[in-house]
Amino acid sequence: MISAQNHSNQRWYDAYPDLQKSLVILAAFPPQILEIVAEGVVEMAERECRANDIIKNLRTLGKDKILALHKSKHKRRFYDVNPQLHKAMNYIFVLSENNRLYMAKKMMELIDFVFDYLKACSSVQHVPCRDEIGNLASVYVRKGGAEAREFLEAVRQNFADTGFVLPGAAAKTNNAFKVNSGDMRISQAG
Repeated sequence: MISAQNHSNQRWYDAYPDLQKSLVILAAFPPQILEIVAEGVVEMAERECRANDIIKNLRTLGKDKILALHKSKHKRRFYDVNPQLHKAMNYIFVLSENNRLYMAKKMMELIDFVFDYLKACSSVQHVPCRDEIGNLASVYVRKGGAEAREFLEAVRQNFADTGFVLPGAAAKTNNAFKVNSGDMRISQAG
């Protein structure tokens, strides 16, 4: 069993490298992309790990977990400010060890797919679109990695076939993001 109690100032998720890495990456995302990823994690945790049922039965978690969930309401951590990411992290926190590891892996995979989409956009100087990121996340969450890869290939093919413009993407500047290809920084297009 992995223990987050090894160091007094270590955060509970530091014991899970994929989860820790995911949070570092998510902290750099604009709120809209962070929201999409968090919604996907919440959906997976509810469907695959029954996290919602676990939250409903808090009495069986033990005092340490209940106290930590209560403290999370103070919103001191960056992920507590976003309601969906706060919910996702609370879900992961209450899961069994195996399910935490599983969800940390799934979160990292989802982020990897989003990054692959952003790299594809950057490679053709296409402005990423929030709607397309949401569609990609939905495909991954509901159908899995193989279908998400197919979706990405279709997006790449669409870029090649249409001169890099996704249907409706050019007109949706409020749904678009700028990507700095050198360090993959992402910001909302204005």
